[in-house]
Amino acid sequence: MLPFFLVIAVSLLLLFRILSGGSVPEVELKCPDGSEAYGVVKGDSCWAIAERRGAKVGDLERLNEGLDCNLLGIGVRMCVPMAN
Repeated sequence: MLPFFLVIAVSLLLLFRILSGGSVPEVELKCPDGSEAYGVVKGDSCWAIAERRGAKVGDLERLNEGLDCNLLGIGVRMCVPMAN
């Protein structure tokens, strides 16, 4: 019975958070010199972001340790080279 009530409690807390407009506090992203923070928007891909910046996907991967372009989602914060 306890797991059932735990699932219900967590679900209600998440629902309350969503309905109250609560958001996760954004952590400031520290990017190296020559780059800047960027938030992924709908339709973005690593290739498109790099292309707009006059860079290569490898440049994005070097700036963002652990970046997986196959799992790039809206709102992901990453470092990108400064636009040329």
